[in-house]
Amino acid sequence: MRFHGGGYLKGFLDFSSNINPLGVPKPIEEEIRRCLKEEIYKYYPDSNYLNIKRAISYFYDVEAENIVQTNGASEALSLIVLLLKPKYLVTFEPSFGDYELLTKALNVKLIKHRLNLVNDKFIFEFDFVKNLKEEKLGLIIIVNPNNPTGSYVDIDKIIELAHETSNIILLDEAYSEVSDYDTILKKHEDLPKNVVVVKSFTKVFSIPGLRIGFIYSRNRELIEKIDIIRPIWNLNSIVDYSLSKALTSYKKDLWSFINHTKKYIKNERKMLSHKLSNYFQVYKSCTNFIMLKSNCSAKVIHDMLLKRRIKIRTLNNFGKEYLRISVRRREDNEVLIKSIREIFRNIKRH
Repeated sequence: MRFHGGGYLKGFLDFSSNINPLGVPKPIEEEIRRCLKEEIYKYYPDSNYLNIKRAISYFYDVEAENIVQTNGASEALSLIVLLLKPKYLVTFEPSFGDYELLTKALNVKLIKHRLNLVNDKFIFEFDFVKNLKEEKLGLIIIVNPNNPTGSYVDIDKIIELAHETSNIILLDEAYSEVSDYDTILKKHEDLPKNVVVVKSFTKVFSIPGLRIGFIYSRNRELIEKIDIIRPIWNLNSIVDYSLSKALTSYKKDLWSFINHTKKYIKNERKMLSHKLSNYFQVYKSCTNFIMLKSNCSAKVIHDMLLKRRIKIRTLNNFGKEYLRISVRRREDNEVLIKSIREIFRNIKRH
């Protein structure tokens, strides 16, 4: 069964979903309203999605012909696995749970490689990759920054690894624009053809309900095949029209918004990590969520916060003591800290 943070619950503070706390940028909000006013939803989007591909190309300064638009990063993962039909899939744990569900459904062997924990930071180690069978049958997934640990790998290290293996590397950058990490697309001309990059706009632009991401690779043959197997209308007309216009007409404004987001999240994450360290083991993160370890059951804390109309995420697939919280606005973060302080006071009394 899939489990994901988020979902609409009126009156709740949602720390379970890792969305930009600054909300939707004004240019995108305005373009969505324009599309609604002009009743764009009454029409099919262009099945070739030429405008959104050109817009993404312009926004990231990459080649449009090396892009496939997707219904969020999750569809991108499914399309790549369905196309490649790998004999095995490598993940670095703890990580996104859908990988395991996908491999079970497709009867693909899953190789879980545990991230190395050094003090308060999870470290990627790649030496074992060299010992994998090199028949171009495997798919190595690197989530960068990683969910839920908040750790990341340097771009140059990923490029170096790609040169050392013949397996395909799927680099999931869904959180790169809400982190200290910079996208590998800035070095797209140096990318080996066995690297496939997955990106998402839903996190940074706070539009998870619109579902938009994309796949980039310099492997043109692979991109063309992915484009063939995707659903013919995998983006709705609202997101197609609104994002095509926003990414091209407001590129400078949106990148300013992204840079401001990075600074805001870094500052709030630092405050949260400091305050939460009084109650949990706090793992070092570079992005808009923090992984924590409790001395008591994470579910107990989750349920007690839920009674206070605050949602967090437990990490049961990793351990019963682990949980994850997102970074929100200062006023929300202070409410969370106050609630946790009161909960632990009650726990001590009992």
